Amino acid sequence: MQTPPLNLLTWLLAFLPITVVLVLMVGFRWGGKKAGPVGWVVAMLVAWLYFGAGPELLLTSQLRGILLTLYVLYIIWMALVLYRVVDEAGAITVIGQGIARLTAEPTMQLLLLAWAFSAFLQGVAGFGVPIAVVAPLLIGLGFAPVVAVAAVAIGHSWSVTFGDIASSFQALMAATGLPGEELAPWSSVFLGVACFGCGIAAAWTFRGQSSVRKGWPALLLMGVVMAGVQAGLAMSGLWNLAGFGAGLAGLAVGALVARLPRYQRVTGNPLDIGGEAEGPGADEERGQRYPLPLWLALAPYLLLIVVVTAAELWP
Repeated sequence: MQTPPLNLLTWLLAFLPITVVLVLMVGFRWGGKKAGPVGWVVAMLVAWLYFGAGPELLLTSQLRGILLTLYVLYIIWMALVLYRVVDEAGAITVIGQGIARLTAEPTMQLLLLAWAFSAFLQGVAGFGVPIAVVAPLLIGLGFAPVVAVAAVAIGHSWSVTFGDIASSFQALMAATGLPGEELAPWSSVFLGVACFGCGIAAAWTFRGQSSVRKGWPALLLMGVVMAGVQAGLAMSGLWNLAGFGAGLAGLAVGALVARLPRYQRVTGNPLDIGGEAEGPGADEERGQRYPLPLWLALAPYLLLIVVVTAAELWP
């Protein structure tokens, strides 16, 4: 089949299924279960009526889509199994509590949890896990629920493409037919810029400009490291590690930045953040329930880094 010429009409027709889904979901408040099939029908009709796709091509495209879905699901299922095992062992709670104890300054706590830790979780699990895990931690620290949810929803989004063990990036390679070595550099550049934007926006949800001014050293240092590590891993062919590797590096740098004097002094009333702090015995109670040391809680992910790196680099 001859490829149609690239012009405004063909571009609009090719984009029509996505437009239909967006209109139905945003404009008419349809869920993905209803809007998705409509978009699929529109795509099939456009391919058949305008682009000249015959029955054989349409059938082949559907089979390829199913196989691609199974390939991506294989990655997703394994990542979620790892997350569920680690979470049931109490390691996620231990990691979150350990991060929160690094500083009592609310802006720094927000950046560590809603920006770096949520990106780390997106890298290993995805699919709403960052919000489900981090938002309750922030609320427990005294943040308003709307701030907790909004900060995490924005803060982790730069890690989605290389998140969930790079399942989205694998799908991008399969859909475009381009190798990861060609897609990784520009993806890293755009996502690196997005990393800074997400960090600034996450801080803004707390106290606006004052939070951004308070957090600018952390935003600069953590952002450079996370964007750099993500780009380095992705362009080295280790895109499976790029998402959670960048988040883990951001946590390590954030732990050092949190020792700066500006993040060891709490300005104002720490409860003046729209929420209600937990009682003094809350952390001790959780610590008894999950007696893992922090290094052991991180051990599964450190081991995953070793295994994936060896698998990629060992001929």
